[in-house]
Formats: sequence, C-alpha cells, structure tokens
Amino acid sequence: MERELSDALDDLILGRGVARGRHELRHKDRPVRDEFVERLRANGFRPLTVREAEIEAGEKIPAFYLQDDAVDFGWIRWEIFTPRSRRKLFASERRRPDNSEWEIQLNLSSPDLSHSRTVRGGDTLPLLTSEVYGSPAQMLKVARFNDLDQFRELTPGRELLFPPIERAR
Repeated sequence: MERELSDALDDLILGRGVARGRHELRHKDRPVRDEFVERLRANGFRPLTVREAEIEAGEKIPAFYLQDDAVDFGWIRWEIFTPRSRRKLFASERRRPDNSEWEIQLNLSSPDLSHSRTVRGGDTLPLLTSEVYGSPAQMLKVARFNDLDQFRELTPGRELLFPPIERAR
C-alpha cells in the first residue's frame, strides 16, 4: 500500500484533522475498502458485534460501521434512560435530518458490525455464508460485497468480509 494512502487512512481512523462521520472509501477515484480494513487492524481494531464489546456504563469505545464503499465513525456505548433502563448500542456520529435519532444504530441483537473469514482449503461460499448467517440464502449478496466474479472456487488465504445482514431464524 502506498504511504500517502496509508497515512490518509490512519488519519481517518485516528481522527487526526479529519471530521468524524460518514466517509466514502475512495482514493484517486478507486475504492480502498480492503486497504481501510487492513489499516483498521494495524491500528488495533478488530471485527466484533455490539454484544461482544466489553464496556461499562458511562464508557464508550470508537467503532466503525462498514457498508459497501463507505464507513461511518461512531461509538459503542451505553445509552442510559433510568437506573433500570439502558441499552448498549453502536451510534454513528451523524443524526437524522430531523435530529430525532442517530443515523445508524445497531443494538445487541444486530448482526456483526463487520465480520471476516479467511478462506481455507475446501471452503465454499454457501458453507461460509451458512456459518455466518445460518443459511446460504445471502450468498449472492456476500459475493457482490466482496467483488467475487468466480465464487465456485475460493482461493485459500483470501479474506472475505460479511456485511451486516440479519441471520436466518
């Protein structure tokens, strides 16, 4: 990865001179989603669900929500209504135009904020999709999300990203 791109993505991730909110993941007119995920990992971020985030009431941790070729910066935090009523959620920095609620919210029952799998020998897209979502029905969405032209034979070692899609019941 070229140094200019690496530095720009690190600035975005670490909030150095970059406004928080939604950002298109493009550099010099090309998508840089994979490079962004690589820099997230290099900066200590890892895929997890809201449920998996270990935080106490009053704490918040920075998080990113990837959707297609865009990323939203936000926080996983507790929203406290009363001493007995609270919820843990991911909330984006952006609010809806009517300012009534966060633009993006993911609660405990939401699918992964981001999820990835490294392909091993013998893996198939229907199998991996079933493991993540409980059904192979979302296989074509996962293929499009990862720009897979040929998904009948997956290359071992390739990392596949699984977008937030509801699990089969």
